[in-house]
Amino acid sequence: MVDKVASSVVVCQGGLNSTENYLLLDATLPGGAARLVNYEVGIYGGYRRIEGFVPYSDTYEFVDNTNAEGKILGLVIYTDIDDSKQILAARKQKSGNTYNWYKFESGTGWVAETTGCTLNTASLTAEIVKIRHAKVSFGNVSYLVFADGVNNPTVYDGTDWYQLDPTGAGTSVDPGGNQLLSAPSYVTTFENHIFFSGDAEYPALVCHSAPEDVFDYTVASGGGQLLTGYKVKQIKPFRENLFVFGTSDIKKIYVNGTDFVIKDVTNNIGTIASDSVLEINGDLIFLAQDGVRTVSGTDKIGDINIGSLSRQILHLINDVQNNYNLDLLNGVIIKKKSQFRYFVSASTLDALGKGIIGGIRDNQGQASWEFGELAGIVTSVVENDYISNQEVTLHGNFDGGVYQQESGDTFNGVNVTSVYTTTFLTLGDPLIIKQSRKLRTFMKPEGPITLNIRLSFDWDDDTVRNPDGYTTETNDILTYYDDGIAEYDDTITVYDVVDTSPIKITDIQGSWRAIQITYTSSGDYAPHSIQGFIIDYTPQGTRP
Repeated sequence: MVDKVASSVVVCQGGLNSTENYLLLDATLPGGAARLVNYEVGIYGGYRRIEGFVPYSDTYEFVDNTNAEGKILGLVIYTDIDDSKQILAARKQKSGNTYNWYKFESGTGWVAETTGCTLNTASLTAEIVKIRHAKVSFGNVSYLVFADGVNNPTVYDGTDWYQLDPTGAGTSVDPGGNQLLSAPSYVTTFENHIFFSGDAEYPALVCHSAPEDVFDYTVASGGGQLLTGYKVKQIKPFRENLFVFGTSDIKKIYVNGTDFVIKDVTNNIGTIASDSVLEINGDLIFLAQDGVRTVSGTDKIGDINIGSLSRQILHLINDVQNNYNLDLLNGVIIKKKSQFRYFVSASTLDALGKGIIGGIRDNQGQASWEFGELAGIVTSVVENDYISNQEVTLHGNFDGGVYQQESGDTFNGVNVTSVYTTTFLTLGDPLIIKQSRKLRTFMKPEGPITLNIRLSFDWDDDTVRNPDGYTTETNDILTYYDDGIAEYDDTITVYDVVDTSPIKITDIQGSWRAIQITYTSSGDYAPHSIQGFIIDYTPQGTRP
């Protein structure tokens, strides 16, 4: 008598969930992941291994190793006065305790700017963690405004550099004014004003410019200051408010008539990482003590709701909080993917790096967040903008290099290691013994890849023998006629290309009540998506 073979289908969705117990995940989210490293929400469904990064310029990977040293302090993509896109990077100079800005010029490399500004990398009380910037246009002129936490703020109009000073008269010849903070760390724009905060000497103050003026911070012209009552960690505009984040507080600044007014949002939560505050898909997200949270509007006019997104990855959140320097955290939004990435490092010398990746999946018209872990990307600063209508994400590192993410198959020559581990799957009944037959993995390869497969049985019971590992390979991408799908009689016509099947079949062994599958890859491979899998097995009955 031939044993009856049963099959169970699992669709990969739900993302990393390391908080819930195995039985609950098995029952409610079988396509979730107990571990998910360097995978994102797949553009073809399932989980997609992320792309690599490459030097922004193969010829000029590092910013002036002859005269500069250390990390990239600041990085910005901007539009100059000729309406062309440019890239600026800042790095400490070897001689003296100063830093300089460099502009990238095709065919020439990183060319030092003559700023005329006094830009020190350290003072008696502080050292620059990173240089933050804001982009603003007043009239027909576009400006970059910089804050580094040590020096007076600076302004760049694409040609000339200006340094603001609290003793200044508020003109382009003598910029600044009596309301300006002398060494702010954070800068943004709100209601046609420049706002600064994060001054070590006055940590609870927020200051702003006169209307539509990057140079004037005098009270006579409309410059001003607002007192928060706590140390400011970040300022970020969102809808009709400017949100002012502390470690355990959030306030909002809004316009009332002709005045700016500050009001409490909450005294119970704030951000523990300044550069985790990002706007994405109509929400403002930030890393709080208990995970990734959102600030969003409610149905009540002017009311605010603060919600939690990341309960399912509390173990990862705790790891990031306890073992990494959150002052070094960098956050970025990849707009085309509705995705954010947080990068953290234990120190400036951490060669591994870690991070959190979050993306939005459209599940039958319902948007839901899914998360994973990043590993192997170390950043000192991150920037995202458009160049030639293409979204570009750049990062600088601690060695002085500038790199383009979402490009290439490796991390600048280092293999991308990816891991997807399922929860333990009982396939409907945890008491029934199952005999393994086949594992059918549905994939979308974007080039040749090798996947290693490991099986674990019965919730890691050490009395149960697990089989040796398996390997599956694909030698090409899935190729359809005319780059599309030809349908006839409810079938899909695929031209014969070696090993292009989206289904990789693996003969598997072993008996179990619950099975866990781990897919890993590490090599110079193109990205791939794991969309789901089918487990073929033979029920063997039950035993005590």
